[in-house]
Amino acid sequence: MCGTAIELKDKNYEKNYPSSLLDHALQKGWFGGVIEVDKHKNVTKFVLSRILKGEKELHVEKLEDIKPFVDAIKKSLSKK
Repeated sequence: MCGTAIELKDKNYEKNYPSSLLDHALQKGWFGGVIEVDKHKNVTKFVLSRILKGEKELHVEKLEDIKPFVDAIKKSLSKK
């Protein structure tokens, strides 16, 4: 999953995915996200600039977590 609020990660899993899927998932991962205000238009741009309190960008990528995530899935699959 990607997003900019890691503190909402577990809530977002529950909100966006059925428990039947989550209960059978080999792995769950959170990889952060990016908000670039200037890439949006009108109302969205206004709302994002308010949320970010005037900042133009928010970068919270967790790219370093992708390889361990993939490796864990490979390991789980190799056991089957």
